[in-house]
Amino acid sequence: MLAKFWMIITAVTVLTSPVIADEIKIATWNIQQLGQTKAGINESKNEKTKARTEYHKANDTIGKIAEIIKKGKFDAVAIQEVQDKDLKTLPKLLETLGANWKYIESKRTGRGRQEQYAIFFNPVKLASKDTIHLYDDMEDNWDNFSRDPGYASFSYQDFEFIIITCHLDPQQHAAYEAERLDDVYEAVKCQTGNSNIFVLGDFNLEEGPADIAFQDAGLLDEKNYPEMKAVLDATQDTTVAGENDETTFDNILFDSGQFDLKEKGVYRFDDELGEGYNKDISDHYPVSAIFEIRDIDDDTDALPLAPPAPSIAKIKLSTWAFLRNID
Repeated sequence: MLAKFWMIITAVTVLTSPVIADEIKIATWNIQQLGQTKAGINESKNEKTKARTEYHKANDTIGKIAEIIKKGKFDAVAIQEVQDKDLKTLPKLLETLGANWKYIESKRTGRGRQEQYAIFFNPVKLASKDTIHLYDDMEDNWDNFSRDPGYASFSYQDFEFIIITCHLDPQQHAAYEAERLDDVYEAVKCQTGNSNIFVLGDFNLEEGPADIAFQDAGLLDEKNYPEMKAVLDATQDTTVAGENDETTFDNILFDSGQFDLKEKGVYRFDDELGEGYNKDISDHYPVSAIFEIRDIDDDTDALPLAPPAPSIAKIKLSTWAFLRNID
């Protein structure tokens, strides 16, 4: 007699979402004379200034700056050479970037023409402690830096880190200032109790004796700082339109004992984005790097931040029913 019955088989498949590495993308960008004229909002009566303001407004220079930042997909970008005593330019850039960004700024600094530092960041990824503080370098009543470096604290999940941003004086003074960045590093580390530090900015070091001096002194002295590395070597030009071929003015220094360098790059916006993206925006390119954090369990007090999305295990149920004959 032929017997028939339904056999039901249920397969269970466990799908686990891929684990995302603990990575942060940090950038530095000297935006040449970033102020109200470049933002297209300068109300000066000076005819030359009015003409330049109208030019930048018509060409939407501030919109192009925002587009470059968004295209770069940075978690934080440190900006040097902000020149706006009335503090209107950075809010304009934030408005242009949109709701997914925040920024912090420093007070003005400089012996002659004064500038500010700014750091724009993704608040979904990072949390900021307060503002950018200026390093007080009046050592023995001697001012070592033309523009005092700035520093700010951030946290990613439970990991807190520091960004030191600087715009060193050009020409022969750059090497002198660069060799003293270790003093800034040590002072910030002592004051914050945190050694997870990036040092970045426009170092203004042309390839040659000054650059060689920088490689052998200060933070890149292998004897005193064996794990401190530079993202770019001295042959990668960071200036627009080949103005200074093979001149690495801009760079990011990091502790290779704490961070693994995963990717690095110079965002050549004139090549990437085409016509209209030129030296009117800046004479420097953004320099960025992706770092993987080796030890996310930092012993410093973390800043409050929404917990990261967990790795989710999904269960997929699949059922087949078929008719089987039994003799």
